[in-house]
Amino acid sequence: HKTQLLNISRKRDRNVLDQMELFMGQTLVQRAESIKLLGITLSEDGSIKGHIEGKASTAGKLVGMLRRHASFLSQEARFRIYVATIRPLLEYGSPIFVNTSPGLLGAFDRIQARAALLFPDYVHKLDPLQLRRNVAGLCQLYRIIDKSAPSAVCHAFQPKFLTVNRRTRLNESVNLRSLDIP
Repeated sequence: HKTQLLNISRKRDRNVLDQMELFMGQTLVQRAESIKLLGITLSEDGSIKGHIEGKASTAGKLVGMLRRHASFLSQEARFRIYVATIRPLLEYGSPIFVNTSPGLLGAFDRIQARAALLFPDYVHKLDPLQLRRNVAGLCQLYRIIDKSAPSAVCHAFQPKFLTVNRRTRLNESVNLRSLDIP
């Protein structure tokens, strides 16, 4: 009864998929416009806009609560609370939405900027969220190349390494593990 059906498709395929019914045993599986899977909200059109807006709303409320209690906490305590409780909300699942439009991700950056006003002496310790998203994505890419990611992920994404067909001074310095970007 907890199982839901989410059709992720292009608009031209949606009419056919909307007419289909899926049964598990004798039970009709209910359709959903969006589902939450491992903390990430996915919608029918493949967009994670709802996820980003929801997390931004939650994080914004937490920053507001931190601001209201700022007079009771030192700057260091405010910084530690932000890093331990609010920033993880903004970063969770970042390799999935790293290529989302900058306009959507700007909501996260505005929340971090608002929070940074609460601990001005510690702002130098905050990395930009885009940098942290890039690092998380590169770490995931490394795990895929190293085959230490889950086997389904490693099988789905098989990066190709750069091959050198002709020796030149430039390609003598190319790392053998350089990726070929299509």
